[in-house]
Amino acid sequence: MIGSFSFPLTKEFNEKVVIAIVPGITFLPDRIGSKNIGKNSYGNNFYLGAGIVWNILDNLKILSSFTNPLGPGSNYFDHNLNFSNKSIYSYGLNWDVNQKIGIEGKITNSFGETPSTGLLTIPSDNKPLYSANLVYNPYGLDYKLNSLNEKDSLISFGSITVNNALIQDSGKSQGIVNYDTSGNAFFSYKYSLSNIFQLELINIGQFNDLSNLKNKNIEVRNTYINDNNLNFRLGGKLMIFSPQKNDGLWSSLRTSFGRNDNTNQGYIYSEFMNTLRVNSWLATNISPKYFFSGVDSFGAIGISKYINLGDKVLIIPEINIQLSKES
Repeated sequence: MIGSFSFPLTKEFNEKVVIAIVPGITFLPDRIGSKNIGKNSYGNNFYLGAGIVWNILDNLKILSSFTNPLGPGSNYFDHNLNFSNKSIYSYGLNWDVNQKIGIEGKITNSFGETPSTGLLTIPSDNKPLYSANLVYNPYGLDYKLNSLNEKDSLISFGSITVNNALIQDSGKSQGIVNYDTSGNAFFSYKYSLSNIFQLELINIGQFNDLSNLKNKNIEVRNTYINDNNLNFRLGGKLMIFSPQKNDGLWSSLRTSFGRNDNTNQGYIYSEFMNTLRVNSWLATNISPKYFFSGVDSFGAIGISKYINLGDKVLIIPEINIQLSKES
C-alpha cells in the first residue's frame, strides 16, 4: 500500500493571485514486490510545499510550486547509490483556448503522477522534464467559424513535405497513405476534436534504401532512419488565426512526439505554419520547423504554393530549406 495525507492552506490575495501552503506526509512500503533486495530506502516522508497561481487573463494562468521533503525517508539517489532528499519544483501555464480545448505545459523535476510518488525525482540525474497536456471537454462550446469555400477546403487536405495552417472542421477525420518507388511507406490518421484543434492520432512510417544518402550527420541518420527503422509519433495542431474568424491569414502551431522503434530513441518535432490566400487562384505558405532530440537538434523552413486549377485540382510546389549547413 502507498498513501498520502496533506492539509492545504490557501489564501486569495486578490482576483488574480492565489497562494497555497501544503504540509503533508507520504507513505511507501519498506519492501516492493517479492524480488526486492534490501529495504526500500525511500520510506515515509514528511514534506512542506508551497504554490502560487497567477491568473493573467480569464483563460490563462501561470502556476508554480516548490516542495521540500523533510524525511525521515529519502527521495533521491546519486550514481553511487547515496540516498538523500532533493527539493521538487514545477512551473508552467494553463491555457483554456475555449470551453472545449485546454492546453497545459510545465517544467518539473518530478515524474510521479500521484501525491505519494510525486516526491520521487529523476534518480542519479535530477534534470528538468518537459510536460504537455491536452484537456478536452466534448460538451464545451467551440468557436464558430465561417465555412471554407471549395478552393480553401481543398487546401485543408494538406500536402506532402510542407504542412499548412488549415484544418478540417470539428468531427471530421483525415487519413493519408504515402508510398513511393524507393519503398518508403507512411500512414497518418488525424481527427478534429474542435474547429481549431486537430489531433494527430498516429503517424507511422518507414524509410527504405538509404545507402546512398550523403547526410553529414551520420549519428542522426543511423539513429532515426537506420536499416530497420520504423518511426511513429502522435501530436496535435492548434489553429490560432484564421480568415474564417476575420483574421488576415491562417496560423497554426503543430507539435508531435515520436520514437524510432528500432533504436528506441525519441524526439520532438514542432512547426509554426502560416498560410495566406493571395488571390482567387493562389495561396502561399511558410512553415518554420524544428527537430529536437537527445542526439541532435536542427531547424528548417518549409515554403509551398497552392495553385488552384479550378475548385477540384491543385498544383503544390514545395521546398524545405535547412537553416544550418551541418544539418
